[in-house]
Amino acid sequence: MFTANKRYTEKEILDQIFYPYGSDIIYTLDELNLLRIWTGMAGLHLVLKSSVSGDSIENFQSKTNSGRSYIVLVETKKGHRFGAYTSVNFKPNE
Repeated sequence: MFTANKRYTEKEILDQIFYPYGSDIIYTLDELNLLRIWTGMAGLHLVLKSSVSGDSIENFQSKTNSGRSYIVLVETKKGHRFGAYTSVNFKPNE
């Protein structure tokens, strides 16, 4: 949680936004704001982090079956980043 009279780094702010796992793929607040502008989503919430929860398709489906819109971000081992966004409900079981 943030406290008054302290200056926070971008990393600390991003880690708080994506609590409890932090952000390893969004590096700056400018990048976060671009995602918000592109998607029209003011609030973003981390649902799955494969390095913590695993990367099986079953795990992905169990975390993304609530019918919300999702942004999927991927960073390769070589540091290339890409992603996908859907503004319609994403229900992989349908």
